[in-house]
Parts: sequence; C-alpha cells; structure tokens
Amino acid sequence: MTLFRAIERDSRYYYEPLLGWTGLATGGIEIHEVPGHHLSIILEPRVRVLAEKLQAALDKAYKGT
Repeated sequence: MTLFRAIERDSRYYYEPLLGWTGLATGGIEIHEVPGHHLSIILEPRVRVLAEKLQAALDKAYKGT
C-alpha cells in the first residue's frame, strides 16, 4: 500500500504514524510525506508535490519494482 501523509498535524490529537492502516495493509506500507495538512495537500502549490509523488508511485507500480 502507498500512503501519502501530510507533514503538518494538529498536535492536540493523538497521532498514529500509519493513520490506522496497519491491520489492513498486510503487504506493508510505503509512506510518502507531502507538505501541508490533511486538507491543504490538494491545493496549490502543495498539490504539485502530491502529483509528483503519486506519479512516481504509479510508475514504480507499473514497472513492478
């Protein structure tokens, strides 16, 4: 599983590094950190970083590496 995780977090809440995916991703988790918080990672200019990381992950999966 590939997880895109926002770097900024609200420190008032408990933080679980794998965001609850541990028991569901039995094949392991590849984490990519993206600048911003949960909602801002899909807004300019941060979405460009997300798009680049997503494209790299898709390319890697396509090549089977």
